[in-house]
Amino acid sequence: MPQPGLGDIEHLIDQVCSVGHVVTLEQNGDLDHLSARYELTLYRLVQEALTNVVKHAGDAVNVYVSIVGDS
Repeated sequence: MPQPGLGDIEHLIDQVCSVGHVVTLEQNGDLDHLSARYELTLYRLVQEALTNVVKHAGDAVNVYVSIVGDS
């Protein structure tokens, strides 16, 4: 099974939204050249942050995720 990457972050966001939070994702810049390892690292960082939101932030918070690549 392939490792998750940037394309899988929207699935994480959908999961967090399904429990009542509002998550906005912004991706800017050139992200097409990222290695699979780098994409996996970004995925895991966003996953951990969203997990912490669900566990600790309380009900119905707004979350903003921004991933910025080279301009």
